[in-house]
Amino acid sequence: VEAVVPLARGAAFADNLELSLAGRFTDYEYSGAVETWKVGAVWAPVPSLRFRSTLSRDIRAPNFNELLAASNSGQRSVFDPFTNTTPQFFGENTGNPNLVPEEGDTFEVGLVFQPSFIPGFSASIDYWDIELKGAVARPNDVQIITFCFQGRQQFCNNVERTNGVITKITQFPFNLASQRR
Repeated sequence: VEAVVPLARGAAFADNLELSLAGRFTDYEYSGAVETWKVGAVWAPVPSLRFRSTLSRDIRAPNFNELLAASNSGQRSVFDPFTNTTPQFFGENTGNPNLVPEEGDTFEVGLVFQPSFIPGFSASIDYWDIELKGAVARPNDVQIITFCFQGRQQFCNNVERTNGVITKITQFPFNLASQRR
């Protein structure tokens, strides 16, 4: 559902003022249901100057490869800080059907300047802030061993050992990263 609501046009305080609203419910077969939304406003006090702002919740669902990639494997090696050795082992890459959609909260504010005395000229400046949660990332062997060594148990589950020596590391994507820009 989307709507643009005009609030004023040609008024003393606004050449144009409008509110935009949007909401969406999506149910992904593999990664579940999510809700996204947007609230925005545009205010043009005069025809040549327009201020705009948006606040939104956005998502990115995991792609087919991230969810269901067929397993591929091969011989690999990595330094193991638990034993101070670099063993060779069987490495496997696969998808992760337990991934959920990434979520981003975005705030944006900006202005557009289109002076009538310079035909065709338009300049804009924007500020934005994005916070991304649950980003999908595929840690490599070094990251898996390092995170496990740091005590992050979810990564230790990807490492198989026999008599303390690594015999297999499985790489697959996790919802683990967060970013702010």
